[in-house]
Amino acid sequence: MCDCTKNILPKIERNKILNELFSKKVIFAPYTIIDIIKDFLTGNLIKVSKSIQDVRLEICSECEYRVFKSHCSKSGCLLSLKVQFLRSVCPMGKWS
Repeated sequence: MCDCTKNILPKIERNKILNELFSKKVIFAPYTIIDIIKDFLTGNLIKVSKSIQDVRLEICSECEYRVFKSHCSKSGCLLSLKVQFLRSVCPMGKWS
């Protein structure tokens, strides 16, 4: 393999991940950012404890659907935000 492939392969892999993240295959979790905003505005936004957030993040850190170390390719969510709320769910059922 020539040296030029070292620069191409990461870009190809990155494009594959981006296509998965933004394709029609992405399953959006039932609790979206719109729901978070609505709950905030109505006073119904409930956060979980820091220990539950940590457990959820640990589960996500080992998940095959985590991309860029910060996002879920199944829900499209930013994990550090998603794990904070009581009504948030893992689209793969791993937090149950």
